[in-house]
Amino acid sequence: MSKELDKTLEDEEIQVGSVFTGYVEHVQNPNHFWVRSEKRNNDFEEIMEKLFRHFRRIALDEDVLENPEPGMLCCAVYEEDLHYYRGVVVDLLENGAEVLFIDFGNTGKVPHNLIKKIPKEFADKSAFALSYKSFSTIQIQPSIKQLIKAAGAKLQLSIGP
Repeated sequence: MSKELDKTLEDEEIQVGSVFTGYVEHVQNPNHFWVRSEKRNNDFEEIMEKLFRHFRRIALDEDVLENPEPGMLCCAVYEEDLHYYRGVVVDLLENGAEVLFIDFGNTGKVPHNLIKKIPKEFADKSAFALSYKSFSTIQIQPSIKQLIKAAGAKLQLSIGP
């Protein structure tokens, strides 16, 4: 997972003194939330469309990820909309796994047969969601209270020393 995070940070070109503009994808709590950059929004929309088209053609018993292990990249169904998204296995469960959806930051418990091998074309792109925890180096605009109210809100983060 560390290699994927390093690639995401490299793709985002986030450095001390820079300003990050993006969208809140998932709020875990007031001090920990996930954002997607505005800069990579077109790439995000393109890969989501390609994922939808790819998995629309795959049978339920096809390309199932056999013997998943924590840290493995995959594609898994999100129970709210029944679409496949890129993820990483974070924990094994009796009948499936807990998956972190890397482009959004949320997790879900997914049955074995709904965890698929990730096609290479989708594995090569870095994660679109970045995890932010409140540290003194991050100044958040708008306030965190506003962020909690609506995922999808646009925000700016100033990365300071």
